[in-house]
Amino acid sequence: MSRQRYLITYDIADPKRLGRVAKYMGQHACRVQRSVFVVAMGRPCLHHVLVDLETMIDPKQDDVRAYPVSPTGNVTLLGRQLLAVNTLLGENGQSRLVLIQDPTDREYLSDEADE
Repeated sequence: MSRQRYLITYDIADPKRLGRVAKYMGQHACRVQRSVFVVAMGRPCLHHVLVDLETMIDPKQDDVRAYPVSPTGNVTLLGRQLLAVNTLLGENGQSRLVLIQDPTDREYLSDEADE
């Protein structure tokens, strides 16, 4: 089964639901911001995660989104980051998402393949 990287974000109106969603996401993905997680999984696993989340939210008040992340995309980071420089997100020779420091002291989220 091939894995795809996804960015899963949420905006939850009720503090109790927010806590349940945050705890669940912390068990299944890597937090990159307070309500933003990155995960690498196949579509069946993503579907399972989204079905579980659907049971935790109020669809009239809450918003959950899953965005596929391009394996060749880069993201510019500005300001305070939750992840330390050189944090590796990935495993076992798969493509990885790693924070690197560039010569101008700006941090970038870089997508690189293991060699």
